[in-house]
Amino acid sequence: MFGIMVFCLFTITDFAAADQKSKQVRLIVTSDLHGWTSTSLIYPNRKQKGLLHLVKGIKKARSEDPDLILLDAGDLLQGSPLVSFIHQKRKSPAVEDPFFKLFKSLGYNAVVVGNHDLGINPLLEREYLPNSEFSWLAANIYRNAKLVFKPFLTLHSDGLKITIIGFSTPGSQMWLGVDQLNGITFRPIESSATSWLKLIKRKVKPDLIIGIFHAGMNAFRDDENSKLNRISAANSVRETIKQNSGFDLVIAGHDHHLSPRFKEKHIRYIKQIPIIEGGRHGEAFVDLKLRILKSKNKWRISGIEHKINRASQNRNIRKTYIQGLSDDYITYLQESLPYLITSTDKRQASTCLNRLNAMAQGGPDISGSMLPRLSLSLLSGLIGSKIRRMDLYKLFRYDNRAVTVKMSLRDIQLLSNPTPEYGRRRIAYNRVLFSHFKSHIPAKEQPSWWLNGELFKKKYYVKISDYHYTGGGGIIQQTFSPRNRKVETSKLVLRDRFFEFMRQRGPNLPKDCEFMIYTGQ
Repeated sequence: MFGIMVFCLFTITDFAAADQKSKQVRLIVTSDLHGWTSTSLIYPNRKQKGLLHLVKGIKKARSEDPDLILLDAGDLLQGSPLVSFIHQKRKSPAVEDPFFKLFKSLGYNAVVVGNHDLGINPLLEREYLPNSEFSWLAANIYRNAKLVFKPFLTLHSDGLKITIIGFSTPGSQMWLGVDQLNGITFRPIESSATSWLKLIKRKVKPDLIIGIFHAGMNAFRDDENSKLNRISAANSVRETIKQNSGFDLVIAGHDHHLSPRFKEKHIRYIKQIPIIEGGRHGEAFVDLKLRILKSKNKWRISGIEHKINRASQNRNIRKTYIQGLSDDYITYLQESLPYLITSTDKRQASTCLNRLNAMAQGGPDISGSMLPRLSLSLLSGLIGSKIRRMDLYKLFRYDNRAVTVKMSLRDIQLLSNPTPEYGRRRIAYNRVLFSHFKSHIPAKEQPSWWLNGELFKKKYYVKISDYHYTGGGGIIQQTFSPRNRKVETSKLVLRDRFFEFMRQRGPNLPKDCEFMIYTGQ
């Protein structure tokens, strides 16, 4: 009897010791939501996505584990028609933004600053930061040598001290304008991570360190453009991990990847560090249960149970979403142009709509334009109907504006004949422009201009997008044009300028636009 009692006591003590050396931490990860509450109104025939379609799953997980950590990997506030409308039409966007209200209600702990979050500046710093109940993280963003956002956040879960440190892509410096950056500078992610990890280990002494990045995994993507712009690599998550072994877990956004994509898929590791990517537009969230073991007086992740929770396709969510939208927003989206779309092929439609866009952005003193080509993948869905404002959000995905610049004939020819980035076979989509000029511009194959000095010196006023003017695609850098000269930027975004132009255009359309029938209404 005595022997049995001793055995039982030993077993209980053994279990207690084991329990002290084993813990569990639960995380939920989203990324690149781009302000999408629901895609169901704009894309009714596609799978529904958006934060509203994830709410039930997130709340269920929270009820199961109140201590779970909820993180987002950036590009939160810009991209959907709803948030674009709110930013332009509301006096207090952070207070009136239904997407932002929903996001805050879920109890997120932290978000890393994305390039599209900075893209709404100064609204981000003036309106959204003061109204945020979660932390905005970016350990490599400075203004006047001072941090603009919190570098890291320390939380406690199951008795563990967990530090979450954020980093944002330096590519913002070539995608955003002076007003948006407002004196912001970026330090290289790799060296910033090295410095901050040393400081955190020395002063905070956490049990786990989670790195959350809004930057791409592949350093070769936008590598040439980063060098042309004389900035640090835009996408350096992989290189940062290779140079720093201090992370226990890495979460990455910006690439719009979901990884692991399915429950059956294995989690990817780099140098024994697990990598999680949260997808885009609210297509899913990644639910992680980390098993933490103590070995040699240090806590380590010994195993990860993961689940991919896809956006709910319940039709009632769409109904709830639309019922909650304001009347002025619905009216705005439903405004239509006086043209009926008939059957056509994609090539003809591309030529027509890109030409009309070039004409819309032009002016009396403008020689021509070199603008991004419109996306026409969803044009077939418009046959037999009129183009509405909501349809233009499919053609113009972001709120870019036109910038007037002076270009030489050589500049125009260089940009009209783009080359692939070094080591690539294909020309990147963001280097392909639609050129439209009022008068004939000599082609690259005609060398006569080289012998004609006057023709070479002549400057043309040309419209390009602000994205390309600030450095996107390496466009302006290829012509060696300075970015610091004063330029004229349109007040209306390309999408709205196109709409206003077409509303007043009447029946006089280019020949390629014969598939657009003017209705006069």
